[in-house]
Amino acid sequence: MVRGFRFAGVAAGIKSSGGLDVGLMEADRPCPAAALFTRNRLPAAPVVLSRAALSRSRGMVRAVAVNSGNANALTGERGRADARRMAAAGAAALGADPGQLLVASTGVIGVPLPIDEVERGIAAAGAALRPDGFADFATAILTTDRAAKTAEREVRGARLIGCTKGAGMIAPNMATTLSFVATDASGPATAPGALARLVAGACAHSFNAMTVDGDTSTNDMLLVMASRRGPAVGATALGEALGDLLDDLARQLMRGGEGVHHVVTVEVRGARTERAARAVAERIARSPLVKTAIAGADPNWGRILAAAGNAGVALQPTRLGLDLDEVAVVRGGVAIDQADRDGRARAVMQRAEYTIALDLGQGRARAHHLACDLSHDYVTINADYRT
Repeated sequence: MVRGFRFAGVAAGIKSSGGLDVGLMEADRPCPAAALFTRNRLPAAPVVLSRAALSRSRGMVRAVAVNSGNANALTGERGRADARRMAAAGAAALGADPGQLLVASTGVIGVPLPIDEVERGIAAAGAALRPDGFADFATAILTTDRAAKTAEREVRGARLIGCTKGAGMIAPNMATTLSFVATDASGPATAPGALARLVAGACAHSFNAMTVDGDTSTNDMLLVMASRRGPAVGATALGEALGDLLDDLARQLMRGGEGVHHVVTVEVRGARTERAARAVAERIARSPLVKTAIAGADPNWGRILAAAGNAGVALQPTRLGLDLDEVAVVRGGVAIDQADRDGRARAVMQRAEYTIALDLGQGRARAHHLACDLSHDYVTINADYRT
């Protein structure tokens, strides 16, 4: 449990399966909050409303209401009105100011929200709120996820708890998918502006350093709320705990991705700048040819170096080195001449998790990006997502 928070998840009838589909996360009073939203140029109505509400309230939020099973994206004026009705329903359930309610939705794009069911669900969630209700909340936000994804951390007596959802349509450009974190930490580091800086920094190395399929959703949102009911924690310690928690959630997200069988850390070393390292790591992670090689456990190192060469970073082939975990594959830009090289590399690529390490031989900067395979299962899932 996290001091100052209550949570709930209920079934409102949005999902045909009858599963939990409306969640509510509430602080006992308006508290500092920070969020990152999608950079997709066609943001869903809940994103538009929540971004504006967070700005108007100067980072003070009472609660967030979430529905799954319907994205309320590209639904026109009706969608915007429905998002406002969600916020109003949450405010009514809590006796709160609607301007301090954020909303989030996830599911199929382009279908009007069944707002009557959502409103009833929010009212039911309000009645079901309890300090130990986080598991239900974390389940209520899921769509094609195979299981709930949660993580907890403690830092100097303060607690952090978080959850995330998402299995496809995952790429960097904010905090990908829907993710929510509650902490009872207090102190200057939890002021809205300071919290926003911590969230941005933590996401840069976690949710903004991962790719399932290269698509950024219309609904992406990451929200962190601080009730300030616990002990004071300094910015460095809180930032490290938050970063560790978000990295945990991001890796769970990758492991549970649509059709994912292998989670790969693409680590780029020896770059002149961190920006250059990030660009190369991301380009490798996003490459469909690399992702299919990962799916087939095919140590086709040429695809990895070719992707690196497409990152817009000047490279010197004779300085490049490539390893797959403990197996050296390339030195000086050419394959190592070992009879068992491909066999040992293939064995590494059959592991559920491993590292592709590329040394550019140009400097000391480094960065990483989480990648995964592109499998037949992914195509099957997304070929009939609506039907």
